[in-house]
Amino acid sequence: MNEHEVQDKIFELIKFQLRLSQDEHLDNKIELNTLGADSLDACEVLMLIEEEFEIEIPDDDCEDAGTIGDIINIVVNLVEMEGG
Repeated sequence: MNEHEVQDKIFELIKFQLRLSQDEHLDNKIELNTLGADSLDACEVLMLIEEEFEIEIPDDDCEDAGTIGDIINIVVNLVEMEGG
C-alpha cells in the first residue's frame, strides 16, 4: 500500500468516524480538533485506523500527531515496518 492509498483510506475513516460529508475537503495540514473532534473522537479515529491497517500506534506517536498529515506519516512508517 503506497502513501497515497494510505492517505485516501485515512481521509475516508476520519470522515466516517466524525460523520463528515464525503464532499468535505481534507488535507494533511488539518488538525482533528478543527473538524469538531474532541479527545474521545480523536482516540476513536486512531483506534479505527489501527484496526483498519492492523497496526498499533505507540502512545508517544499519538500524542505527537497534531495534524492529519502527522497521522498519515505515522501509519505509512508503521505499515512499511510491517512489510505491507
